[in-house]
Amino acid sequence: MKKLIYTLVVTLCFSFTIQAKTTTEKTTVLFNTAKHQLTKKAITELEEFLKKDRSNLDYEIIIEGHTDSRGNLKYNKNLSLNRAEEVKQYLIENGIDEKIISIHYKGELDPERPNVNDENMTVNRRVEITLKTYRFDNIEELEAALNPNKKNSFIVKPGEETVIKGRKGVRILLQANTFVYEDGTTVKEDVKFELTESLKCKDFISSGLLTKSEDALLESGGMIKVDATTVSGIPVKMKEGKDMLIAIPSDNRQNNMEVFISDLGDDWSTTNKPITKQVKFVRSVPFPVMQNNNIAMPTFVYNNKDKPKAPNPPNMSRIPFEPKEESFIRPIPWYKFGKEKRRARQDAAYAKAIERYHKRLERYERNQVSYKRKSIAYNKALEEYYVALDDWQDKRALAKEGFKRSPEYKSAAKKHNAIYQSNLALYKQEVKLWRAQRKEDETNKGIEMDKMGMTNEKALNSYVFAFNELSWINVDRFYHMAEKDKQVIVMKTDDIKDERVLILFKNIGSMLKMYPDKKAKEYRQEGFPKREEAVIFAYKVENGKPMICYREIDGSDNYHLDYMETTFAEIKGILSQFDGNRKG
Repeated sequence: MKKLIYTLVVTLCFSFTIQAKTTTEKTTVLFNTAKHQLTKKAITELEEFLKKDRSNLDYEIIIEGHTDSRGNLKYNKNLSLNRAEEVKQYLIENGIDEKIISIHYKGELDPERPNVNDENMTVNRRVEITLKTYRFDNIEELEAALNPNKKNSFIVKPGEETVIKGRKGVRILLQANTFVYEDGTTVKEDVKFELTESLKCKDFISSGLLTKSEDALLESGGMIKVDATTVSGIPVKMKEGKDMLIAIPSDNRQNNMEVFISDLGDDWSTTNKPITKQVKFVRSVPFPVMQNNNIAMPTFVYNNKDKPKAPNPPNMSRIPFEPKEESFIRPIPWYKFGKEKRRARQDAAYAKAIERYHKRLERYERNQVSYKRKSIAYNKALEEYYVALDDWQDKRALAKEGFKRSPEYKSAAKKHNAIYQSNLALYKQEVKLWRAQRKEDETNKGIEMDKMGMTNEKALNSYVFAFNELSWINVDRFYHMAEKDKQVIVMKTDDIKDERVLILFKNIGSMLKMYPDKKAKEYRQEGFPKREEAVIFAYKVENGKPMICYREIDGSDNYHLDYMETTFAEIKGILSQFDGNRKG
């Protein structure tokens, strides 16, 4: 295998926009074919990268693994993950905080150059390390950075059917001639269609979204905003009867969800349109099945009582593996719920695993002596069995040949073949008719989902519905609770500042805002459900850096707004724990 030279390519680019002030530093490390280990040269280059002083910066590191096209997709995906993990581990061992590192791996799916020669493949066997620093002038810049690419823009030809594919997996199927002007006349000019995807907790914060309908709490399965104008800026709306088909992806699809709408995304109104539990792929006619109304053939019967029986092999016990402490005792981030209980459960699980291991090891050693003795007897019996089986099979084959030469069997076979050929001709005609019918059925839901690039599995894990309005759209259900289960949450503060104070729920997709009372110097939220795990999460910006207050709601009345300095990467890590574990 030809040795490859590792290269380190560093590009420094600056982005100054109305959002956060950011700098992006990109490092690319190349790898040998089918290898994920770093060489001495690569380590030397990375050491130079790490020497730069970033002690006063707010930054995150994104590691992305890649491969060339040799090998299958599964192998290359695993290889790209191993390469990314190798770089991540090196950075951690040299002082980089694991909490600011995120990794992605794409296998062969995102080559830097076409995989047409060895030189290009060398460049594609890589890990890209992106170091992104942040400085925020205000709280709005911090919020915008949580979802920097939230708005997707598309140009739609008004007379053509169009599939909109959002960056986060939302799919929208627009029919031809969907848009009209305010006076109802058909739009002929190209349309600029905008899609905003807010599917995660950080997206909700970035767009200023809440999960409430008047005084009722909602559980959200994801929110989007759709808007459209002509490319020249003239407002348009959707034509009546020209619904768009929308698919919002979900990691944990819930039942009893409905479609809600809102102008601003802070207070929602139900449309009374429930979302069905499953998406069914409808076909007008099922695929034909060949008729099996043939005659019964004579059956060959042979005496199986004399067939030799194989001996039973002895059972070999597996050598037990000693549990690794690191598999049970893992670091617990400071912001996780119930840290002491989590640590106690880890210690107890590890002790129990060690106890089970020693018992299994004693039993294994006892079983080995018996296994060796039984193996000798088994091997001898197995040799005798194969000799007897060969003799029995020869006798059976001779008997079967004689059966097929009998007049009775030959007569039946002739009739059977004639009926089969007739059934086959009829079946081919039915298949031809089915294909013609299927082509006429291209307006059914199954075909529409196919056009959107949604496989059956993807559709079953998505919220799919038809809608005919340009607005904020939310997939929700009401959270029901009795009056006795409601609680008032009060957060005291020394001063009301430019800050956001929210309540985030761990097990339901909900977020509430706490409202300030300047006179009382406090934030309040009424109607909080006592039985749900939640935290008070507040944030602001001071001296270009984010500050947060993170406090679990534990039933006490002693909540005070106390901030600490944090990093942008840590904020994203904190918010990510509220994106899963939804109750069904």
